[in-house]
Amino acid sequence: MILQRGTRNFDNQVVTREYEILFKSTPFRMQQIKVLIDCTQVTRQKAGVGVYAENTVRELIQLQSGIEWFLVVQDDDPDFDFSRYSNVTLIKVKSKIFRKLPFRFLLEQLFVPLLVLKYRIRVIHSLHYSFPLVPMICKKVVTIHDMTMFLMPDVHQATKVRYFQFFIAAAARRADALTFISHSTQKDFLKLFPHPAPSCNVTHMGKGPQFRPDLDPERVEQVVCEYGLTQPYVLYVGTLEPRKNLVRLTEAFAAVAQAYPAYTLVMAGMKGWMYESLFELVTALNLENRIVFTGFVSEKDKPYLIRGAEVFAYVSLYEGFGIPVLEALACGT
Repeated sequence: MILQRGTRNFDNQVVTREYEILFKSTPFRMQQIKVLIDCTQVTRQKAGVGVYAENTVRELIQLQSGIEWFLVVQDDDPDFDFSRYSNVTLIKVKSKIFRKLPFRFLLEQLFVPLLVLKYRIRVIHSLHYSFPLVPMICKKVVTIHDMTMFLMPDVHQATKVRYFQFFIAAAARRADALTFISHSTQKDFLKLFPHPAPSCNVTHMGKGPQFRPDLDPERVEQVVCEYGLTQPYVLYVGTLEPRKNLVRLTEAFAAVAQAYPAYTLVMAGMKGWMYESLFELVTALNLENRIVFTGFVSEKDKPYLIRGAEVFAYVSLYEGFGIPVLEALACGT
């Protein structure tokens, strides 16, 4: 659903058609539908789900659908400030409080239902698995990104596994519509929950227009230098977490490092969870000077780092989709 402008309408209209389907037996017209999107689950530094959420919201509100949009956002996240659009009502919450999971849970389960009543919301769309469980007059749409919490629970923190397993199972029973980011994710979901919500759609992912092969070479070189990198390098982009298989990637690089002394391995992404063994391995293999951790990389810099790489490496054990591969292909890397 993160699409170039030339093609953006196709899959986002799947979502708006989904809203229409939910109301096919009622007298409401699309012009009368108010949709609330809960963006509070998205971290300020956006990895895959965050990039999906930001671009999905941006493209949806620009569709000529006649829908009135209500966005619940954290007040420290300027990426969701779409208040300049006349069809958008922005509802900000205090990030100092609601970035903490227990309080955000209360926000989702108590405050959001109150907003539904106050603004007479007809559809609520939750972008990241969890959603209000209380019965409401509105219809509930939930996005499912992947099924790794069920298929590979050992690569996640135990509390989050229980949390998201609960909500994914609840979505199968209580959501009015489910949106999957790939047919693969939908297939994995249906194996565990063969009788899901009445409406299930796949909204295909895509690369943004900034990922292209004709990027300015001088700007590529500049960004590479800003991150303290030297070419040639092998690049990984993503959060540092076990599912990304970075320990194995490090071992693979170690096996060829002597044969390719000019190369470095660059891991671009913020620390996620259970990453300690990765850093311990780099130290044990004496690769501190050959493997570079950049930390979080902004969306504006990411295309240039990808274009500047000699090789792009993405060796995940499981993905719902895996946008960085598509972005690297688009950049010609």
